[in-house]
Amino acid sequence: QNNQPRAYTLACFKLKMRIAVLLLVASSFLESLTYAFVVPRILPPPVALTTKGAPKPRSSTIVGSAKIIPVAYASTSAALLWRATKVFSNVEKSVLVATSALSLLNFAPSDNTRLASAKTAYKNTPPASSGRAKQERQAAKTWRLVVRIKIIGQIVGLFSMVGAKSSIGVMRGAATIMAANIAFILCGGGGSNHDDDGKWNPLSAATSNRIVIQCLLFCTV
Repeated sequence: QNNQPRAYTLACFKLKMRIAVLLLVASSFLESLTYAFVVPRILPPPVALTTKGAPKPRSSTIVGSAKIIPVAYASTSAALLWRATKVFSNVEKSVLVATSALSLLNFAPSDNTRLASAKTAYKNTPPASSGRAKQERQAAKTWRLVVRIKIIGQIVGLFSMVGAKSSIGVMRGAATIMAANIAFILCGGGGSNHDDDGKWNPLSAATSNRIVIQCLLFCTV
């Protein structure tokens, strides 16, 4: 009889882990679709600025980040796969393998693109004191900030999963990843969204709310 409550608790935990895997994969997949099929909003054309001489080349920091981000995510992906070979629980192993795949196939390319977009947007919007130019400058600054919040939070969550001492620690790391995505939207990632070319293309409030709800569902499992 004493073993029945323990078996029930274990069964509930395994069920939650399975649901967590599905939500983690589904939320990341839907997020990718959301950004892939965003309908561009028609914005007023920017005021042309005349400058002397040829245009300056893009900052070398963009090229550097293009190398650093994939390496960071590939490293955590490999570490998660290695950890998956060391655990005996099939459910925990599924979480680790799924997150490893997301780190390599989803986070690495999408965040690399967002970081380059943020740097391009910030570079191409000079400081302004009023009007449309000021709005674009503020959107670029916000986009630059929230993209870094998202990347740092996700990497912290991935490393937490790698170094976790228990299944609960693995789930806390995964929840940290989702919390980073929530912070990304709540801090202005939807309204300041820019496309791959660094042009301001804000998401609708409904789309932003849908992303937050998906992440909250995972965090509450």
